Amino acid sequence: MNFNNINWNLYKSFTVVYEGGNLYRASEVLGVSRAAISQNIKELERQLSVVLFSSTNKGLFPTGEATNLYQNLKGAISSIVNTENDFQSFNTSSAATVKIGLSSNIAEVLVADYLIQFCVKYPNVKLEFYKQNMNYMLENGKLDLIINIDQYLNSDAFDVRKIMTGNLVFFAARDFLVKHNLSQNITLDALLELSIITYNENWNDFVRQHSIASEPKVIKTQSSELNYYLAKRSLGVGLHCRELLEMINDKDIVMLNIENIKLETVDIIYAFNKNLSRPAKAFVNGLVDFCKTK
Repeated sequence: MNFNNINWNLYKSFTVVYEGGNLYRASEVLGVSRAAISQNIKELERQLSVVLFSSTNKGLFPTGEATNLYQNLKGAISSIVNTENDFQSFNTSSAATVKIGLSSNIAEVLVADYLIQFCVKYPNVKLEFYKQNMNYMLENGKLDLIINIDQYLNSDAFDVRKIMTGNLVFFAARDFLVKHNLSQNITLDALLELSIITYNENWNDFVRQHSIASEPKVIKTQSSELNYYLAKRSLGVGLHCRELLEMINDKDIVMLNIENIKLETVDIIYAFNKNLSRPAKAFVNGLVDFCKTK
């Protein structure tokens, strides 16, 4: 097999233009000028004796020949990229800084439980955690990623991947159950006679799901950490993620079973604005694997 006459840059330019639809996006991805990419496309067309793109005011549109070429190339390109990633993967002795936004108590507990494992494996990685203005910081490149509950991200601007699925559960302090003469198993009617401490969205979903006409006293917040501590102080029944309560393992807290009621699940996700750096990818890949053991 003779590779002497193959210019791989021509095929790289073609692939990025085909996937992105214009020279501007391809220039950003490849870090070269639009003129250079345009020249590569023309040279490839000359070598193959085909027309690959038609130009309009809306961008570049691939011809049938371009589609056939791309279909033949994409498997090989994917293999090359994966091989490069394997050889260039972040290793345990690498030094780096990963900046992470943690937007809820659920995210904080999850990460805290995982940090011992990560810090032992990557002793030279510095971790920085942020709580405020996270969407803005992520959009402006000041964070690598945000860890959040999917339904509370409130932005479609980011790429999102799932870390784990959690199951919602009502819980209460043992003292609260004693005070109200309640057991761990209660009916929905008995629950609705109590004060409820919850996220707005969680409670609103619960009300709709079970057609609750007359609401009890509800303390609504946007902080799962505050919800947890209010319930722990016997101000009412909280609504939280079962898996995270199990990680906290607070002996003063009891998870409740509501008869004939199945609660919804929540996805815990990480969101990022552009391609993750290798250190950030090592962090979240390890976190995902860690959660599978829980």
